[in-house]
Amino acid sequence: YSFSYWMLDSSSAGSANPLSILMEGNHTLTPIFSSTSYAYVYIRADGSIDPAGVPLSTSDNVTYMLVGDLNSMITVQRSNVIIDGGGHTLQGSGTAEGFRLIGVDNVSITNANIRGFDGGIDLSTSSQDVIAENNITANNGLGISLYNSCNNTICRNNIAANKLEGIHLDYSSNFNNINENNIEDNSYSGIYIDSSSNNLMYHNNIINNTIQVYVTPHG
Repeated sequence: YSFSYWMLDSSSAGSANPLSILMEGNHTLTPIFSSTSYAYVYIRADGSIDPAGVPLSTSDNVTYMLVGDLNSMITVQRSNVIIDGGGHTLQGSGTAEGFRLIGVDNVSITNANIRGFDGGIDLSTSSQDVIAENNITANNGLGISLYNSCNNTICRNNIAANKLEGIHLDYSSNFNNINENNIEDNSYSGIYIDSSSNNLMYHNNIINNTIQVYVTPHG
């Protein structure tokens, strides 16, 4: 739960925190909290947010912003959108992915803290997406995974302390650009490449992973 607003004598007194009250008599002051934990959150193909009331907002169905921390995964079903984490945290419970993009293109995810999931961000059959300036840490499996996803950009992220790979490329994930990331302390490998080619990687800090970069014999 997160703080939403104050109730002062049965009326909303806004969300200032702290709140100043003139004590000219007896008052009843109650803080109102709203849930930040939902089983699933979706950005639907029509641009709507499902369910309503989560701390995710948009005014134009193009740019979406987290306006508070959220204990849920977000599935993106709409192409051509920008998702700004606003420095807030997407917190998992050890399963699923923080962000799941399946068959969507030209999606940007920036400025989010993503932790505690089975995987931080999952791209499947998606292209022209940008994953930039996020903290993707302490997930139970992968930091960022790409499956049959091409021509994406992964840059300036902190990808650290995940229990498997920092970045995983598989199933013909080709022509991706991976640059200026900090890839550190991941328990299996920093970057894992399987059945993928023509990926451009440069200016990454790849340190203290059990294996820095692993390429399977066939790919």
